[in-house]
Amino acid sequence: MIEAMSSYYNYDNYGYTKSLDVINYGNMKNKGTTSTHYNCNGSPIFTFSSTDKWADIVPGSVMENITEGIMKKYNLK
Repeated sequence: MIEAMSSYYNYDNYGYTKSLDVINYGNMKNKGTTSTHYNCNGSPIFTFSSTDKWADIVPGSVMENITEGIMKKYNLK
């Protein structure tokens, strides 16, 4: 993945990506809003805004685990 991203975006020191998702826990839906690629030193290389639409949170998925963890932490039901 790192090599693929490095060659695709022509990044010499691609390190990692952070994405921001919005969760509608009442309807069990989520959507992506932004993603930022960082180099190995933690400096941003590229940021883009997503035009994702609301999608169902799939049972058994990582997003379901994240949503359940947030709901438990903040006592949301």
